Amino acid sequence: MTKKEFMKELERRLAKIPENEKTDALNYYEDYFADAMIQDDMLVPESMGTPEDIAKQIIEEVVQKEQSEEYFNENADIKSDRNEYVPYYRRGEQNSFQNKNNYYSQKNASPTGQTVKNKDAKIVAIILLIISFPFWIGFVIAAAACLFAVLVTLGALVFGFGVSGVALVIAAFLSSSFAGGMVLAGTGLLLLSLAVVMIIPLVLFCVRFLPWLLNGIVKGCKRLFGNGKEQA
Repeated sequence: MTKKEFMKELERRLAKIPENEKTDALNYYEDYFADAMIQDDMLVPESMGTPEDIAKQIIEEVVQKEQSEEYFNENADIKSDRNEYVPYYRRGEQNSFQNKNNYYSQKNASPTGQTVKNKDAKIVAIILLIISFPFWIGFVIAAAACLFAVLVTLGALVFGFGVSGVALVIAAFLSSSFAGGMVLAGTGLLLLSLAVVMIIPLVLFCVRFLPWLLNGIVKGCKRLFGNGKEQA
């Protein structure tokens, strides 16, 4: 389950508790994921537990809290003896999904240390990119030129075969010779078939490869120049 799905499911299951309790719980887990550098499209560690289990625990405690407040309101003379209510997920209990440090201990790194390492790695990567700019920019331009050439070549082939095929088919109908007309028609249909065949890689190139490439470039830039919460 991704972080986005996790939070959506948790919010749905907490819909019936008071708004302030729900907001506090959701904000806590948003902060947890932010500290762990877990983004919306990244998988949630199994040690977190399920949204169903977490929501069930929160709801049970909210109900107990409301019952306790009702009791103390009816018995004002002992009201001063009650303890301040603290949600279970803020008590530092040693459950896998209640203690943030468990996740980091499994990774052999603290949240702060991991964040610092990631920031340092990004700074080094950016410096290396700037220093090596004269070298890699040439490869980038060459790769872009090759992609453009492939696109233009495929487009030209499709256009050329298509136009030639149509022209030959029309010429076949205008031909005074039956045999000559059949040859022209056959050649024209062959060229039209080639145009149809060539248009398939052209469409795949434009619809599949280019969006995938651009999406990869955008994600790479976000991870490199992001706010420090992106993770590979």
